[in-house]
Amino acid sequence: MKRLQQNNVNIVIFEDEITLYWDKQWELDDGIIYHVYLNQVNIALTQKTHYEITNLESDTEYSVKIEGQDGEIIFCDVLR
Repeated sequence: MKRLQQNNVNIVIFEDEITLYWDKQWELDDGIIYHVYLNQVNIALTQKTHYEITNLESDTEYSVKIEGQDGEIIFCDVLR
């Protein structure tokens, strides 16, 4: 397991999963929807401020992005 913090996002990397935790976009109304991307593919919509990406291949790089509903990029990086 490896823990990172980048741009107010806490990241926990396991052999086959990545868990991301981020701050709520307070300036927006309730019902915020966050978009989670894996390798440029939108894999999830969530109203929570965390998401677990599972069933990943070990020792593989993944491009991960979290985007707020207003289009603000909360996190974007390559993780391994």
